[in-house]
Parts: sequence; structure tokens; C-alpha cells
Amino acid sequence: MGKKRMKKHLMSRVVLMAVALGVVVTPSVASPAPAEAAGACITRNFGPGWAGNDRNCVLYLQYMLNGAKIYPAGTPDGIYGRKTEDAVLYYQKYTPHNLVPDGVAGPKTWAALCKDNGPTGYASAAGCRW
Repeated sequence: MGKKRMKKHLMSRVVLMAVALGVVVTPSVASPAPAEAAGACITRNFGPGWAGNDRNCVLYLQYMLNGAKIYPAGTPDGIYGRKTEDAVLYYQKYTPHNLVPDGVAGPKTWAALCKDNGPTGYASAAGCRW
């Protein structure tokens, strides 16, 4: 077995073992850069296909949905696509925050996510205050 194939084989075994033990496995992904201005994310609306979507803010949103145990799309990628919209809709419908389920991450959705995530790095970078 070649080195690349052996490494891939070992990594898949590690992931399977971690899943079997109930350990959360997070693929290594570059962390988002800080938003240009603190609080720039939580005061704006983000939705599917919007030209104004800031990739860093969408990454924060995806990580925060993941922190709230909602984000179903796996690895956050900074793109507000169908899976992110579905995750936002799910969060808006099924959490006790009385949010309008429109699939748009606006200030009320951000505020609820801030509350659910507490003082995490991503929530702080998005502009959450406690």
C-alpha cells in the first residue's frame, strides 16, 4: 500500500473509531477571518443568493448553527446555499425564540443564536454581546 493510500486508510479508521466512541469529529477547516467591524454580522440580513452576503459572516452563522446543534450540512463553507437556508429555517421553526421562519438570518435570528451559543469565539466575532 502506498503512503497516500495508507494515510487515507488510517484517517478513515480514526474517524470510524471516533464516531463509534461518540467523539465529535470536526474536519480541519480554515477559521474565518474577523469581520471588518465588530458587530457587522448581527446587524445585517443574510439570505440565499444575496449579493451582499459576507463570506465571513456566513461562516460565523454556520458555525453558530452548528454550535446550536442545528446545522445539517457538515463543514461550514461560507456560502449561504440551500443547506444553510434549510438550517436557518429549521432553527427559526423549532427553537423557542418566536422567530418568523423565513430562511433569512436577520438581527432577531442572530440575537437568538447569540443567546444559544453563549460567549464563543465565533459568536463574539459575529458581534454578539452578553
